[in-house]
Amino acid sequence: MKNGVKFRSIFYRFILFIFVVFLTVISMILDAKKAQIRFFNLSLTIGKEELRIVTVVVLLLTFLLSFMFKWKCSIHKKGIYLRKIDLFVALDEIRGLSHVWINEYHRGPHGFLFYNRKTLVIYRKNYQPICLYNISILALYVAKCYHPKLKTNIVSATLASLFNMALNACFLYEMFSKNLVNIKAEVFMFWLLLYAVKVFALPLIMLEYENHCYGASLVHSTAYKKNASKAIHL
Repeated sequence: MKNGVKFRSIFYRFILFIFVVFLTVISMILDAKKAQIRFFNLSLTIGKEELRIVTVVVLLLTFLLSFMFKWKCSIHKKGIYLRKIDLFVALDEIRGLSHVWINEYHRGPHGFLFYNRKTLVIYRKNYQPICLYNISILALYVAKCYHPKLKTNIVSATLASLFNMALNACFLYEMFSKNLVNIKAEVFMFWLLLYAVKVFALPLIMLEYENHCYGASLVHSTAYKKNASKAIHL
């Protein structure tokens, strides 16, 4: 049951994106200058070149370390195995498989977290659906490869993922090239609009369509209720 293509959490990508943005902002502030960090009797001089090296090293290390985390699910010809609850969902029990974005809003003592959780939803015939959070869209492709007749939202999910990757890539490129230093008001508003579409509009449209197809079971988290969906949360 545990054989097949294994998938791990992709939450580290969110942390990496924030880290890269943080380093890019520092690089923009430093520009051609160098900053000196003192720690007790030691001093460290950091410039743009050092920041680039640190960024590349951290990205590579994080990517490699991600393979050390426990895998969450395994997809193969007979169905899907969920490691956390030791449950095997056979193919004939699945009536649909979708990849959607379910917003997580969590308030804590040190602030709040708002994140589009990339979620693999397993719709079962006689039981409530299962939400497997922070799973790559590649899981949908693997399942479709094993089971071509399986009902999925692979087209819409792929378009949403491409939009997300293109938007983040363009944003990082603009920051690295310093095009955002003297940004015009209308361009700034355009960026805000694009990210508003990504953060709010797309997840709402996705869940509305899923609930229309499979029944009202998926709900975004709020400040008052976490994991509000009528599903098993993993």
